[in-house]
Amino acid sequence: MAQEWNGVEEAIEDPEEIRVIFCALDSFGQYAKNSHLNCTHFRRQAFYALPQAHWQMLAAPPFNYLDTLNRVDDAIESNADLARTIVKMGLHSFGMVEADKEAVMPEEWSGIAKCNDLDKARSTIRQFYRDWSAEGRVERDACYGPVFKALEAEKARKLASASQADTATQTEADIQTPVNSPLRVLVPGAGLGRLVFDLCRLGYDTEGNEISYHQLLASSYILNSCDRAGRHTIYPWIHSFSNHRSRSNQFTSYGIPDVHPQQTLADTTAAGGKIGTMGD
Repeated sequence: MAQEWNGVEEAIEDPEEIRVIFCALDSFGQYAKNSHLNCTHFRRQAFYALPQAHWQMLAAPPFNYLDTLNRVDDAIESNADLARTIVKMGLHSFGMVEADKEAVMPEEWSGIAKCNDLDKARSTIRQFYRDWSAEGRVERDACYGPVFKALEAEKARKLASASQADTATQTEADIQTPVNSPLRVLVPGAGLGRLVFDLCRLGYDTEGNEISYHQLLASSYILNSCDRAGRHTIYPWIHSFSNHRSRSNQFTSYGIPDVHPQQTLADTTAAGGKIGTMGD
């Protein structure tokens, strides 16, 4: 599995990078407050600014606008459970709090997240739908399927080349690498780590690179610390009131993760399957 970070003081010395990390952590910490403000608070203000006869009509069936806003608030809190857990695990990973202590953002780093950081936190939560929900498999198949096919083709080519025992048709990498050793795969822009995990599960030695600390914090939690499949329920479309076929689409929820990474790899090994290694 991916190794957890040892602590911010030991791992990172650049003050600017430390600031970027805490901006990412703070943006997840501010997710609930910011989302309630932008998704429901301002709408309630505008709603009650209408003439009384108008807002009373919109509050009653079939519109039930205030009920809709209340449901949005509930969905935001469900997303916030994931966001707060990412903050908690991130602070523990960086050694900012002891394992048995409550994870709280240091006062000097609270409130430093900018609009861009808050947008990234929101989009990261939404991205969990594609990478770590059962329903997102259709998108994963479209994105990652060609990668799996290309690697299977390369594996077959490598085996065929070795069986011919003709070094003239082998590449330098083929000659230097034993035929029974797993292929090594680098995943640049690894995001939330699903492709890295799936490749490891299929037996490839895989390393993921990612520049975004929003993605690194979220993937570190889901790969290293999440205790079970379906641990969180997310509402990825809750932040927008537009471009929905029906209001029910906005409130569609998904359980994540669809699999428990550590248990899945253990089950694969127990069943006699070969897994690769996974690093970051």
